[in-house]
Amino acid sequence: MTENTINTLEKHVVSARLDDVTEPPPRVPEASADLNPDQREAITQLVRQAKDAGIALTGPDGLLKAFTAQTW
Repeated sequence: MTENTINTLEKHVVSARLDDVTEPPPRVPEASADLNPDQREAITQLVRQAKDAGIALTGPDGLLKAFTAQTW
């Protein structure tokens, strides 16, 4: 990181610039992703129906919240 400092009579300004940015490591899927074909098809149908109905997949009124509220 490179840091520059500028002093004036009225203010003190510090700015920084990143020299190198690295990509984060790839995400490892969680064990819960081990679904059988019937489960994957059911999820695909739920998502498709929600999209067709204009329902958000996430968020306060989304499919995910409604689904988890019913299953827990």
